[in-house]
Amino acid sequence: RQNVGKSTLVNTLLGEERVIAGETPGLTRDSISVTWFWKNRPVQIVDTAGIRRGVKRERSNEIEDLAVLDAMRAMKMADVAVLVLDAQARYVQRQELAIADAVVREGRSLVVAANKMDLIVDAEYTKEDFAKAVQEQIELRF
Repeated sequence: RQNVGKSTLVNTLLGEERVIAGETPGLTRDSISVTWFWKNRPVQIVDTAGIRRGVKRERSNEIEDLAVLDAMRAMKMADVAVLVLDAQARYVQRQELAIADAVVREGRSLVVAANKMDLIVDAEYTKEDFAKAVQEQIELRF
């Protein structure tokens, strides 16, 4: 999905502002591959554009269509795909479930990451609550 914090996550892992991140949806259009070292081992991280449902995309927006194809191509080449969710939504959207399904069907490992938990004002809603809700939704899908 657009604007969930994929680019911010990449920058945080790298410890530098390597990819463009901001509040404006659609900043990332091309998949950007960067090398990150984990325990002195190189890992390729690919920052991709958010994927919106086809009905939410403008019919004449070829740039967004190409960005989605690029993101899907990156997923097919990955060993591990990270699905970044916006915790403020408090549930996994159908499009995100479809992406998770595509990752698993492609034979890739799937990591689900929740972003923006700090923006939830409800003190009684915890990260454990969100994790449980996400797990239940994904298990229902698979």
